[in-house]
Amino acid sequence: MAKHHQGSGIPGSLLFGLNNAGLHKKGTNLFFAQMIVHGKFAFDIIYECADKTLHIDSEFDTRFESSFNLHAKGLSDAQIEMAQNALSSLIGGIGYFHSSRLVSSNPKPEYGQEDSSEAKLSELYSLFATTPLRPFFPHGFLWDKGFHQLVLWQWDLDISLEIIRSWLSTMDSNGWMAHKQILGDEARSKVL
Repeated sequence: MAKHHQGSGIPGSLLFGLNNAGLHKKGTNLFFAQMIVHGKFAFDIIYECADKTLHIDSEFDTRFESSFNLHAKGLSDAQIEMAQNALSSLIGGIGYFHSSRLVSSNPKPEYGQEDSSEAKLSELYSLFATTPLRPFFPHGFLWDKGFHQLVLWQWDLDISLEIIRSWLSTMDSNGWMAHKQILGDEARSKVL
């Protein structure tokens, strides 16, 4: 660990830089750091990886084209960039949720009748799912999984099948699955 004395006004003893000199040759890219603090504190972690960006972008472009063949279908560069952004957004919205959910104690009210039963928390559930817009909808919606999987399976079939398996595991003994899986306080705070 090397101390950095920069003109930031922060004492050099509080600034540290970790470098990976020699570690890339061994295939290692993990650092451990320990801070012992007393009282109020804050810290920033800045990660820089300038030498890898172009290589990763090139790998993504190559994999994207081999998965979707959009150049061969005559799409423009701007259209392909938009499709790449959409895929990145879809992948970025994948989440693993684990919590209980609110369920009605009356699982089957008659059509047209309001369910007046008190909701209760279920046992713990886990769900691996795509989300339509994770900051605003941090939970899974069953109805859009089919649309998401039409794209995702072409990119990564294993992840797509794992998401489908996860949804099927939420089915109850009567074959019913909630179309919204609102697991946890964060997700409930967005809809209740």
